[in-house]
Amino acid sequence: MLESIFKNQALMTLLIASVWLIPGLVFTFATNRKQKIRQTQRQRKRISKLYPESK
Repeated sequence: MLESIFKNQALMTLLIASVWLIPGLVFTFATNRKQKIRQTQRQRKRISKLYPESK
């Protein structure tokens, strides 16, 4: 089975593309998620400076 995949150019192209794209998509998703979390933390920090809590 593996030998037929290596000899078939279209299947080999799909295999290489999937090995390349899937980690890239996961990395992009994780980076965007982390960026949104940092952005909300920065916004909370800025708002807390404008409206400090009185004790």
